[in-house]
Amino acid sequence: MKKLLCIMLVLCAVCAAACAGSSHANTPGLEMRILKIGKADTILINTGNHAVVVDTGEDDDGQEILQALQSMGIYKIDTLIITHFDKDHVGSADILLENVEIGSVIDPGYIGEKTPYDEYIAAIEAKKIQRTHPQSAMTFTYDETVFTVYPPKEAAYKGDNNYSLVVDIRCGETSFLLAGDAEKDRVAELIDASLGAYDFLKVPYHGNWIKNFEEFLQMVQPTYAVITCSDKNPADDRILDLLDARKVKVYQTRFGDVRISSDGARISVSQ
Repeated sequence: MKKLLCIMLVLCAVCAAACAGSSHANTPGLEMRILKIGKADTILINTGNHAVVVDTGEDDDGQEILQALQSMGIYKIDTLIITHFDKDHVGSADILLENVEIGSVIDPGYIGEKTPYDEYIAAIEAKKIQRTHPQSAMTFTYDETVFTVYPPKEAAYKGDNNYSLVVDIRCGETSFLLAGDAEKDRVAELIDASLGAYDFLKVPYHGNWIKNFEEFLQMVQPTYAVITCSDKNPADDRILDLLDARKVKVYQTRFGDVRISSDGARISVSQ
């Protein structure tokens, strides 16, 4: 009888663990951290079993990014997205490629002109990592989180910023838009695409003035927004005024890292 009771208890424990694991696997969840690294972008995203990194700051930000990844328990990057090849977005890509296992890379595919780009390409070639340049909207899913990468529409632009890949993230009922350094022409493309409303916006171009930003903001209608800026290079007051007029809760990385989490139903933001 005691032996039978023990067997039953073990079976109950196994079933409970299996049910808990199944429930966890089907529950949406996302953790995002946007680093304070000056007027530069690095966004770390953990979906539970997978990690995505969007941009890699400047050339001297590598160690800080590596430490932030470790603090989030991220030891492998499934997908690295480089929105464009300005030094404040691709600067430490070579450091990540050399020090972290990376499954694949997505970038806009044009030819950059500065040293960080050359170092990035050399690191990719050395590691023989798959590199994709989307020509149309590209969607992939990690755990319960869906990522869509929107490429630029034109083959060539004046300056790098309008080449920016824009990343749409859907975790359950919550939505995020990471707009890179999109300037007027790229913002116009996003407006024409009628992307709709989002709960969260990574404001394009570090909060610098963009002529059609108000129209863009009318479409996105965010509840929360983050601006990657610094004391030396603060956000434009006109951008802040437009966000304030719509009662958007704004966080600026000049004041510290911004941490965002979603359980699929609600978003929590702290700094």
